[in-house]
Amino acid sequence: SVLGNQQAAAKMFRRIIDHRQSKGLPIKSYDFSRLASLEFDFKNPRGSTESLKLFHQAWVRSKAEFGTLHRNTRHAYDILVERVQWVGGWESLEPVLVEQLKEYEHYKGPGHPETAQAAQQLAQLYERLEKPHEALTMMDRSQRVLRDHVARELPSLSEGEQRDFLERHFQPSLDAALEMALRLNKHPNTAALSAGWI
Repeated sequence: SVLGNQQAAAKMFRRIIDHRQSKGLPIKSYDFSRLASLEFDFKNPRGSTESLKLFHQAWVRSKAEFGTLHRNTRHAYDILVERVQWVGGWESLEPVLVEQLKEYEHYKGPGHPETAQAAQQLAQLYERLEKPHEALTMMDRSQRVLRDHVARELPSLSEGEQRDFLERHFQPSLDAALEMALRLNKHPNTAALSAGWI
């Protein structure tokens, strides 16, 4: 069967990686990702927590191989998040997103829109983890960065470019922030944190 072949392939690939590690040979990010994909069971995703660790290792290894901002590393991160959505182990993502935000602050700078996006991803995770204060605080931080970025960039653009810039860079994030504020409207600091950056 297809499932049997996949399980056999996973066991064989696992032996290869274990052998490499026993010899002190480097394991590439692709190897971790390949093994994780083979071991991940879409029919029983909640039983695939071990493969999540491998996807996480693939992301960490990719950062070492290619750098934090390389497309391969971003792809490894996207796959990790996608698999977490299947498994439902959102708490395992918190250290990943905290680390990602710190790295974007270091490499891109605290005022860069991609840093703001990383902060927004962490804010949305905090909401999933039922940490409303942390979610609202991080979303506030994200929106302040985007607001300042828009203020810097917008004056140099034509009217058409301004509209396109706002639609692509600001409106989706603004919508996400307002929707979060509505969902968390019972939190005592929602009004201040969701409107302070306007």
